[in-house]
Amino acid sequence: DCLIKYNEITAKWGVIVQSPDYTVAMALDDSNMVSAISITPLDIASSYNIVECKFPNKDNQDAFDSSTFDLAQINPSLLYPNEPINKVSVSLPLTNNSVTAQYLATRLLKAGREDLQVQVSINFVGIQLDAGDIVTVTSANYGWVAKPYRIFKVVQSFNDDGSISVQLNMSEYNATVYDDVSITAFQLAPNTGIGDPTFFGTSAPVFVVADVRTAINPYFSVRVTTSQAGITQYAEVWYSAFPNPLEEQMYFAGTSEVQSSGTPWGNNFQLPIITLNNVPAGNWYIFSRMVNSLASSAFSPASALFQWRPTTFQYVDKYLSVAFATDLAGAGFSLVKTTQNYYGLCNQDTTTPSTVPSEYTWYEANPDFSSVVFLLYSNRTGRKFSFATGFAEFAAGTGAFVPTQTLLYDPSTWGALITGINIIDLDQRTGQLTKTGTTTVGTGQVQITNNTDGNMIASLQQYLDFGGAYQKTASVATLTIDIYGRVVGFEEPDEFFYSEQYFTATSGQTVFSVTRGAGYISGQCWVFRNGLKLLPTEYTDTGGATGTITLATGALTGD
Repeated sequence: DCLIKYNEITAKWGVIVQSPDYTVAMALDDSNMVSAISITPLDIASSYNIVECKFPNKDNQDAFDSSTFDLAQINPSLLYPNEPINKVSVSLPLTNNSVTAQYLATRLLKAGREDLQVQVSINFVGIQLDAGDIVTVTSANYGWVAKPYRIFKVVQSFNDDGSISVQLNMSEYNATVYDDVSITAFQLAPNTGIGDPTFFGTSAPVFVVADVRTAINPYFSVRVTTSQAGITQYAEVWYSAFPNPLEEQMYFAGTSEVQSSGTPWGNNFQLPIITLNNVPAGNWYIFSRMVNSLASSAFSPASALFQWRPTTFQYVDKYLSVAFATDLAGAGFSLVKTTQNYYGLCNQDTTTPSTVPSEYTWYEANPDFSSVVFLLYSNRTGRKFSFATGFAEFAAGTGAFVPTQTLLYDPSTWGALITGINIIDLDQRTGQLTKTGTTTVGTGQVQITNNTDGNMIASLQQYLDFGGAYQKTASVATLTIDIYGRVVGFEEPDEFFYSEQYFTATSGQTVFSVTRGAGYISGQCWVFRNGLKLLPTEYTDTGGATGTITLATGALTGD
């Protein structure tokens, strides 16, 4: 676990021993840095969290041991939430015991968490630095105060102005990665009853619990049950075309979750559902095996035969020709749908259906075609389409031809192929979703809008012009207009009367007696003071044939 370096000045190779003790070769800060700080964080999703070590066994001549070390066991606090399983295999030919192997594996796992790479240039003082040196970086912008880094590359530059600069490529350094840890070699004591952690009981077959073939990214889900005995950190899922395959006939599919606490799963325990979407179409048997930090179990018995037939495909040309047949070879080829149980798809750049069965790729219809069962399809955008078979009809009798099994196929995104049509335009959207053609509605038009579930809504526009005579010139008292701007009634004006009375106020006078006409309407008295109309809040009108006006504030003499 050492670093190898080369010194161009001495033309010699050297060794740097990784140790928790270190000496800072130089402190880097604004006084000697002459460039911006360039940061490159590593993707933690690609960083390994399980190390498999292979090393010669001193107790078994000419044989190799293999041990697996899991960060979830060693230090689960270093794991990120929902971190994927990434395993790396390491060969240690100069190690001959499990203690040293685990010591080195622990360092590798912890060092893999230090993911920061930094590049910066400093002035001439950097010529004394060498690859492998430890420096500290202080930067207020990044909140670093003497943060340690190990230099892994030094490039000296002689600039045109005679100055010297040194570019440093550095990696985040954490001395605690190299702290000593207490490790004891595992030895099985005879007749103590302590179980062998490399032993697993038998495992139950894997069950396929979901098969979603028409999704944008088709997938299926499996249920894995842990073995009857042993320690299970996680499970692996494999598949093969054979029920009793050789190792080279097995294909890795994915893994189960690892408990964030690092605690192993219980025995005979149903693990959380595992979803797989990277398995090609075929007839497959599914297998599982249990894994812990020391060993892997044997494979489980084969599952029942799983016929995986995803029906979402990506195409290049604009059109898709559709035909029908009675088997996968295109027997009984026809462009007319009747009661066939296979459909063929041919991607082409013309709108003329192909009549050559060999040009089609054939798929099984489930259910079979009939007078009420049609080919269903959904545009996933970018000429990526999903296919199925099912019942369909015209939406609302006159709309788009869409599926009726709405719990399986959303009619706002799925369409169906009408009998007698054999060409699908891959650039047209599918489903029944009415859209407004324009936001401007002209004279005599009805506004059409749609909501989020695709239902169409029609509404009258205000100021709607029905044509004909619609103008009248008259003096009216009351004009009745509906919300659409249509005149629905009017009345001739009444005669209008008013009376005036004048008062010269005395000092502080507030009450003025008024004689009203017989038809006076209470509350319609206007009060003017020195020619200015008062607000209704500045006086009180008692109404009546003989009433009073009371000012809120007394008048001045002569008002």
